[in-house]
Amino acid sequence: MNYAELAVTTNFSFLRGASHPKEFVRQAAALGYPAIGIADRNTLAGVVRAYEAWEKLDAASRPRLLIGARLVFRDGTPDILAYPKDRKAYGWLSRLLSVGKLRGKKGECLLDFADLLKFRRGLLLVLMPPPDPRTAVPVLRALGSGVWLAASLLYTGEDRRRLRDLKRVARRTRVPLIAVNDALYHEKGRRELQDVVTCIREHVTLAEAGTRLEANAERYLKTPEEMARLFRDCPEAVGESLRFAGRIAFELSELGQRYPNEPVPRGKTADLVTGPVANQRKMTLAVAVTSGDIRHIFVGQTGVFADAAKVEWDAKVIDLVQQPVSLGEAIRSPFYRFGEFTSKQANRFFSAKSEAMEKSLAGSIAAPKPQQAPAFSGAMLLMGGGVGIADHVYRELMRLQEGGAHGTS
Repeated sequence: MNYAELAVTTNFSFLRGASHPKEFVRQAAALGYPAIGIADRNTLAGVVRAYEAWEKLDAASRPRLLIGARLVFRDGTPDILAYPKDRKAYGWLSRLLSVGKLRGKKGECLLDFADLLKFRRGLLLVLMPPPDPRTAVPVLRALGSGVWLAASLLYTGEDRRRLRDLKRVARRTRVPLIAVNDALYHEKGRRELQDVVTCIREHVTLAEAGTRLEANAERYLKTPEEMARLFRDCPEAVGESLRFAGRIAFELSELGQRYPNEPVPRGKTADLVTGPVANQRKMTLAVAVTSGDIRHIFVGQTGVFADAAKVEWDAKVIDLVQQPVSLGEAIRSPFYRFGEFTSKQANRFFSAKSEAMEKSLAGSIAAPKPQQAPAFSGAMLLMGGGVGIADHVYRELMRLQEGGAHGTS
């Protein structure tokens, strides 16, 4: 009988695993495993190094590499191994982990069981056995389909009774029982190192660690024959590991650089919009901003700005002039699409026509007149956009510009 280990904790589970991902992959190949799953605590960090090592193995003898994560919850829910069965499911798993990481400080991932229920699409789940197997019943029922109950041995002399209780819970909830060894290191010799990292995590010495340490040195990758012997009272649990692995189609090679969809104006393509940037030509976005709003904007700021057509632009502030004109107070929303102007055109137009524009707009826009309008240097210039001014103001500005072109002032 063959076997695939699904509960593997590498050293990317900080101060818990005692072996590198590449060591687990190489050991799995040496033991003849058909598959091995890497599932670190609330992270996918270890799978990249595992994949690098996996690619270097002989293609004829290397095991399948299953990509997963061990979900650890803050609300008392037992740990759950989550394996995406396809590329879309991998995206959902990534979003789930992102939700948890955004809640906590750096290095933390704060997940609730409700988060898993929201983002579990396409995930194959293995519930790790709690100390009292009966407490797994409500969790298994809430998860429904696509879930397994893990069976692991503690080597305490009570394993047969515990395995019997797990089988009873599995029958009661109608979920398959699956064998795992919950490996913390790839071979038995790493047990001492695992004790050391445990002491570092718990801030104690070896003499003080006591029951914080693992009770034995059994949490390593065992041969398929050894796993079949240990689970001789439940051989179907060993075979279930292969059936589980067979349902996973996702491989890390499916990931790659994917350029996002560009939000571009109607009638244009992303090539036309991004082309000038690639040629080092500057496009500007001039926006009138009130003195009350300007404190939220600074040179060098980047962000996504929407124009009047609700088209979003990635932009960077490259220049900022306070109170060039009083248009900011007259326009509620500072980002209305006017067109695409270069900074040179904006400077020439506003410096020449600032006084005429004030007179023209005085009758239609209620705005306090600035005490002194400084020379306009582009108002607020943003890389990769257009000039944002309301449509009715736009018509006035065009009329003044056309008059300037004919020699009028």
